[in-house]
Amino acid sequence: MLCPHCRTPSAFYDIHRGEVVCTRCGLVIVDKAMEYGPERRAKPSESSGRADLGSGVDYTTHDLGIGSHFEVSRGLTPSQRAKLRRMHFLHRRSRASDWSDRSLREQMLMIEAFCRDLMISKNIRAEVCVLYRKTRATGLTVGRDSRIVLAALVFLVARNRGLPRTEKEILRALDSRYGLKPRRTVKVLRKTVKLFSRKLGITPHRMSCADYIAKFSAVFRFSRLERERANKICSQLAPRLKHKSPRLAAAAVLYLAGKNREDITMQRISDLMGVGLASLSLTVKSFREHLAAER
Repeated sequence: MLCPHCRTPSAFYDIHRGEVVCTRCGLVIVDKAMEYGPERRAKPSESSGRADLGSGVDYTTHDLGIGSHFEVSRGLTPSQRAKLRRMHFLHRRSRASDWSDRSLREQMLMIEAFCRDLMISKNIRAEVCVLYRKTRATGLTVGRDSRIVLAALVFLVARNRGLPRTEKEILRALDSRYGLKPRRTVKVLRKTVKLFSRKLGITPHRMSCADYIAKFSAVFRFSRLERERANKICSQLAPRLKHKSPRLAAAAVLYLAGKNREDITMQRISDLMGVGLASLSLTVKSFREHLAAER
């Protein structure tokens, strides 16, 4: 965090006062900062106590992670375990007592499963959950298929965060988990994405060639030198070659960067990145001619 007065990143967080203070000029940048971690209890003779069972505010759960959890120990007698199981059942029912909480809990679980299919991290999933709560509160989800709504929100957040998740990957995940065919779903998904983008004020970020290179370099297990070579080739290309089809351009760049490896073939790149083999061959040829002319 930069200090707004002296513009130096020398901020210090005081955990006891809840303040963020600049250690250079002494300015209090943030006053009464909220602590999102678990609450800790300590005895007067102890310097630090144990944390509660809750883990603080968690936007991926329907009750924001405020509810407590307990498990039934196996060291108890059968009658005590049966009693605790009944209490555990009633406790879970009380956490979602009405239909609104139960519906929200179901949607949070659907978001978790859908993000797991797309290999999306928890911090991005938390942003999707916050955005879903916002759309639910404004009434934008009424009368719409919840599966399409969640897919549209995941697509918007992924694009806004710079994650290379394409429309085909979203449709493939909908087909594999819910059986929604892409031909029947693509128009509804595009309309929902356009509606949410306009109502929520979110502009989807257009994926670049560098974004796809960063993603698929890990898939093909490129070394650091091969990644640097791929980024160098990408920087030498003309803008018209990179922005026409960023995914196809990244596939061609990765092929040129890993040409010394036997496992990097056009057929494998075409299958994993979802680009046409003929289009990839023509793009590689044009990139070679462009790089030769630049030299």
